[in-house]
Amino acid sequence: MLFRSTGAIETLGRDRKLSGNIIRYNLILDTVGMKHTPEGGLISPYYTWGIYLDDYSSGTLVYGNIVARNVRGGYHNHLGFDNVVENNIFVDGASYQAEWNGRAEMRRNTFSRNIVVYSAPDAVYIRAGGWDPAVLKECDHNLIWWTGGDLATTERAVTPAGTWSDWRRLGFDTHSLIADPLFVDSRKDDYRLRPESPALALGFEPIPVEKIGADAF
Repeated sequence: MLFRSTGAIETLGRDRKLSGNIIRYNLILDTVGMKHTPEGGLISPYYTWGIYLDDYSSGTLVYGNIVARNVRGGYHNHLGFDNVVENNIFVDGASYQAEWNGRAEMRRNTFSRNIVVYSAPDAVYIRAGGWDPAVLKECDHNLIWWTGGDLATTERAVTPAGTWSDWRRLGFDTHSLIADPLFVDSRKDDYRLRPESPALALGFEPIPVEKIGADAF
């Protein structure tokens, strides 16, 4: 059986060096993925992310992207270090919204000033395999809105540390908000923010959606 785990945007960093890569101002919708069966057929949707920093991809800035409806999650960091994920919008990852997965080299990553919205009742906010708090240098000033339950009071594990309260006790998301971001019309994939959006008070910079797909910013 052959399969490929992937993302709409995927990078590799097997030299384990800081890349200086910038992933900025992309609109990524409905990434589904696929796998081969032993008989040569295909199964889809299957095992994929919106933005996937794979195999030690490090020193990457992920900024100002809109990522919605992915089979596993919006963002995945595999083994990488010193990556900054900032000022993005992640919507409805089917299993989780962001993930860090790997061993001891994965350190000093940042997840800040992002808008995270999801609805599946069994999905989680953040997942991490081989979890160690040192994986994240900072995870804060995010706006999170889970329409499938109450993130603040659920007793289900929704973070690598456990509940939302367990997560905050580690010093993560202590300045973040649980609130509706007030998109203009998410049903039509219009993720512009209304003027009264609470995300703006957290320092979120509106994404210039009218320029996505243009030759240059």
